Amino acid sequence: DTQGLVALLERAAPLINASGIIIWILDPSGRELRPALGYGYPPQALARMGSIPRDADNATAAAYRVAEMQTVRSEGGAPGAIVAPLIATANCVGVMTAEVRGGSESREPIQALATIVATQLAGFVAAAPPAEAAQAHG
Repeated sequence: DTQGLVALLERAAPLINASGIIIWILDPSGRELRPALGYGYPPQALARMGSIPRDADNATAAAYRVAEMQTVRSEGGAPGAIVAPLIATANCVGVMTAEVRGGSESREPIQALATIVATQLAGFVAAAPPAEAAQAHG
């Protein structure tokens, strides 16, 4: 149930000091990650984001490829980001990106909480039928 997942993202956001969270999954071609659902963004924003090639030079694609957390430092008042891979049964099934405030991306407790949230989400994402997961926009 995608509404349940969006509610989970809503509860997780304050724990990791996130103003927004997006779950990215691999498209059916296996070449691009696309936003499947999110919290903190209007639904139209997710629809306009488009896909990210899995070989792109950015934190989201890198987290997927290497199955390791990536961070983007906040600079000049702009928010930072924590990008956590969704690992289920030893495979990366997607990525959780969290836009975080106040330099939270570099705090180990926040990174640990983001890892816990991503681990919980991975089971739901892996269990969702591909078509349902790809079309979910919360």
